[in-house]
Amino acid sequence: MNHLTANPSLYDVVVVGGGPVGLWTALQTKLRNPKLNVVVLEKYADYQRIHNLFLESRSMSTDCKAPELHALIAKLKAKPILSTQLLESSLAKAAQDAGVVIQKNISITDPQKDLACFTNAKVFVGADGAHSTMRPAVVCEDPDNCFAKQEDIHYICDLSYIEEKEPVSMMQKVGMNSAVGNIMYEIHGRNSKKTTLRTFISKDVFEKMKEAKRKSPMSLDDPRIDPKVRQEFLSFLTMKYGKDLTAAIDLSRASVTTTSLGAYVSKKFVRKEGEKQWCLVGDAAFGVPYFRSLNNGFLSGTYLSKTIAAHYDPSAQRPDSKLSSFYSPLTFDDYERATHKLAANQVWKAKAKSYAINAGIGTVKSIHSLKAKS
Repeated sequence: MNHLTANPSLYDVVVVGGGPVGLWTALQTKLRNPKLNVVVLEKYADYQRIHNLFLESRSMSTDCKAPELHALIAKLKAKPILSTQLLESSLAKAAQDAGVVIQKNISITDPQKDLACFTNAKVFVGADGAHSTMRPAVVCEDPDNCFAKQEDIHYICDLSYIEEKEPVSMMQKVGMNSAVGNIMYEIHGRNSKKTTLRTFISKDVFEKMKEAKRKSPMSLDDPRIDPKVRQEFLSFLTMKYGKDLTAAIDLSRASVTTTSLGAYVSKKFVRKEGEKQWCLVGDAAFGVPYFRSLNNGFLSGTYLSKTIAAHYDPSAQRPDSKLSSFYSPLTFDDYERATHKLAANQVWKAKAKSYAINAGIGTVKSIHSLKAKS
């Protein structure tokens, strides 16, 4: 672990991971119990993700009474589609204003060893994403054996490029998709001209193109690109631009990537070690596709912050028995059960959405086939 700028023995709660979920959890923990000294340890100097996302209002629901938190929530709700950078910077400022210490360039590779200097901390939170180094410390297993569930649900292929034109309307897209023979949709940057054209592919096609990753994308004319996928992209863009396509988009600079949309659930979310509690939140705990992970992370972060605050304040009373502990966990056992329920529910919803997408693709292909025969 790199050098800390403050005495680690000062802190009561240590959050590993300074992305939106880690900051959301740390901020609420501090606001619920201002006496707690909370530190966030972030691996990178600058936030790494730059995409846009949809943040649901329900994900930001909280019973935390702090007016500054609700002012922040109102600000975020005003932009339901916002950049991850804006979300991270807003939460970081709010957390620091509340008294949370954020330490950057701190890499945790061996939690038991690297976090041993926090001698007075009783709660350690893993908010370090899908490839969490904290997960093995909570589950007490080899990193590859930490999951109760791990499965691919769908596969996608993205073509990313720069364009000036706005996205086509929903009605236009329906007609274009039926002509292409697959479901395709556009993802446009709010503050840039970058566009991603996304299509769904089969497992077999994914296996042929799986080397096309974000860190090593392929060009559209790469021989490893499935010819049918290439043709679907070109057909969609040709219908959008017609003879102006080559003038509008430099496809020689476009990049192709593939991704498996998987669901996974950690075997455990909480481990007690003497007086210490080790916890997972957000993608470190579980992940599902279709842009649900951040929303789930905010929900579980709210639950966990309430649990931590109650852990340090024994006078906190359990809510009315008529209220579900799923929404108001006050012990780490409650948090464990609540997160398992949330994970099971979201995995089921992801599978249902996958089924609906497959049904939609089947309908589009049928229409395409009929058009081809006529």
